[in-house]
Amino acid sequence: MPTNDEVDHKGSEAAEFVNSHRGQYIMSQALYIAIEVMKQVDGEFQERSNIKDMEYLRDNLWPMYTEIQAMGLNNLTTPETAQCAEGESDNG
Repeated sequence: MPTNDEVDHKGSEAAEFVNSHRGQYIMSQALYIAIEVMKQVDGEFQERSNIKDMEYLRDNLWPMYTEIQAMGLNNLTTPETAQCAEGESDNG
Protein backbone atom coordinates (compact mmCIF):
# COMPACT_ATOMS: atom_id res chain seq x y z
CA MET A 1 0.00 0.00 0.00
CA PRO A 2 1.42 3.41 -0.95
CA THR A 3 2.32 5.87 1.77
CA ASN A 4 0.58 9.23 2.10
CA ASP A 5 3.71 10.93 0.74
CA GLU A 6 3.68 8.67 -2.33
CA VAL A 7 -0.01 9.39 -2.93
CA ASP A 8 0.59 13.13 -2.48
CA HIS A 9 3.52 13.02 -4.92
CA LYS A 10 1.53 11.11 -7.56
CA GLY A 11 -1.42 13.48 -7.11
CA SER A 12 0.89 16.44 -7.53
CA GLU A 13 2.41 14.93 -10.68
CA ALA A 14 -1.06 14.21 -12.09
CA ALA A 15 -2.24 17.77 -11.34
CA GLU A 16 0.86 19.17 -13.05
CA PHE A 17 0.24 16.94 -16.08
CA VAL A 18 -3.46 17.80 -16.42
CA ASN A 19 -2.54 21.49 -16.36
CA SER A 20 0.00 21.06 -19.18
CA HIS A 21 -0.98 21.52 -22.84
CA ARG A 22 -0.70 17.76 -23.36
CA GLY A 23 -2.87 17.04 -20.31
CA GLN A 24 -5.48 19.54 -21.47
CA TYR A 25 -5.59 17.83 -24.87
CA ILE A 26 -5.85 14.33 -23.36
CA MET A 27 -8.69 15.32 -21.01
CA SER A 28 -10.50 17.08 -23.84
CA GLN A 29 -10.13 14.10 -26.17
CA ALA A 30 -11.20 11.61 -23.50
CA LEU A 31 -14.36 13.57 -22.72
CA TYR A 32 -15.20 14.14 -26.39
CA ILE A 33 -14.90 10.45 -27.28
CA ALA A 34 -16.61 9.21 -24.12
CA ILE A 35 -19.58 11.52 -24.72
CA GLU A 36 -19.92 10.34 -28.32
CA VAL A 37 -19.85 6.69 -27.23
CA MET A 38 -22.29 7.23 -24.35
CA LYS A 39 -24.75 8.98 -26.66
CA GLN A 40 -24.93 5.80 -28.76
CA VAL A 41 -26.48 3.85 -25.88
CA ASP A 42 -30.20 3.36 -26.45
CA GLY A 43 -33.14 4.33 -24.30
CA GLU A 44 -33.25 3.82 -20.58
CA PHE A 45 -29.62 2.68 -20.42
CA GLN A 46 -28.25 6.01 -21.67
CA GLU A 47 -26.74 7.90 -18.75
CA ARG A 48 -28.11 11.32 -19.68
CA SER A 49 -27.11 13.16 -16.50
CA ASN A 50 -23.54 11.86 -16.78
CA ILE A 51 -23.43 12.96 -20.42
CA LYS A 52 -24.65 16.43 -19.47
CA ASP A 53 -22.07 16.71 -16.68
CA MET A 54 -19.31 15.53 -19.01
CA GLU A 55 -20.43 18.02 -21.67
CA TYR A 56 -20.28 20.78 -19.05
CA LEU A 57 -16.71 19.82 -18.12
CA ARG A 58 -15.71 19.50 -21.77
CA ASP A 59 -17.24 22.83 -22.77
CA ASN A 60 -15.99 24.81 -19.76
CA LEU A 61 -12.65 23.24 -18.83
CA TRP A 62 -11.40 21.19 -21.77
CA PRO A 63 -12.86 22.44 -25.09
CA MET A 64 -9.68 21.95 -27.14
CA TYR A 65 -10.54 18.65 -28.87
CA THR A 66 -14.07 19.82 -29.75
CA GLU A 67 -12.63 22.95 -31.31
CA ILE A 68 -10.09 20.90 -33.28
CA GLN A 69 -12.87 18.64 -34.56
CA ALA A 70 -14.96 21.66 -35.55
CA MET A 71 -12.05 23.05 -37.59
CA GLY A 72 -11.53 19.71 -39.33
CA LEU A 73 -8.03 19.37 -37.94
CA ASN A 74 -8.45 15.77 -36.87
CA ASN A 75 -4.83 14.69 -37.35
CA LEU A 76 -2.43 17.14 -35.78
CA THR A 77 0.43 14.69 -35.40
CA THR A 78 3.51 16.01 -37.11
CA PRO A 79 7.16 15.50 -36.16
CA GLU A 80 7.07 18.93 -34.49
CA THR A 81 3.98 18.27 -32.37
CA ALA A 82 5.26 14.81 -31.44
CA GLN A 83 8.53 16.32 -30.19
CA CYS A 84 6.62 18.96 -28.24
CA ALA A 85 4.45 16.32 -26.57
CA GLU A 86 7.46 14.14 -25.73
CA GLY A 87 9.32 17.07 -24.26
CA GLU A 88 6.39 18.16 -22.14
CA SER A 89 5.61 14.85 -20.44
CA ASP A 90 7.09 11.48 -19.72
CA ASN A 91 3.55 10.05 -19.71
CA GLY A 92 3.37 9.39 -23.44
